[in-house]
Amino acid sequence: MIQRNIFIIFIFFFPFSQSFSQGWFTYSDQEWFFSVNFPHEPEIEEIIYPSEWGGFYPGRIYRAELNNQTFSLTVINYNEDETAYDDLLDSLNTDDYFSLSIYDRKGSIAYAARNIRLRAVDVTYDAWGHINFVEGLQLHTVNADDSISHIGIYYHSNQQNVNNNYLYILEGTTPKDYPPSFFYQSIGFLDENGNDIRYDSPGSSVRRR
Repeated sequence: MIQRNIFIIFIFFFPFSQSFSQGWFTYSDQEWFFSVNFPHEPEIEEIIYPSEWGGFYPGRIYRAELNNQTFSLTVINYNEDETAYDDLLDSLNTDDYFSLSIYDRKGSIAYAARNIRLRAVDVTYDAWGHINFVEGLQLHTVNADDSISHIGIYYHSNQQNVNNNYLYILEGTTPKDYPPSFFYQSIGFLDENGNDIRYDSPGSSVRRR
């Protein structure tokens, strides 16, 4: 009986968290092959992302704020690998960018997660996860200002489109007493026609849709 009462109270309060508030909508960017939920139109910042192996890749940060909460999606374009390592290769007197780009792509999730762990005061959850069988990591962290971040990191390489190789880092940060943010689980991955992608199983290139 006690368990039932707790469950009812949870359901009663939960819909009033930011994840279910009116005004949230699905934001899509066909150029960068994703859709995600935002509380309003996000601001977009162009960035250059330094990779683990010395490359510099173009990226974007999509950011929206609501009631002391911040929701951001960082997208890194790993298709630009031919010029990403120019400065490094010049210093090494070689033109073998391909090996470096493979290392960076394969390690992109681990490297992004490492940087997040280093900046956090505490990591309360750190585990494998997936969205529609696109694999990644999910982390919950406590920050220096006592805020809480729920983070999802995913690397999507569409086997049917050689120009669809992107790293996605989603962060929903809320004050410590707020309900948890499920923003980091709201991403969808799009094909070149704007259709949602769902794979048959983790690591598979076979699509269910």
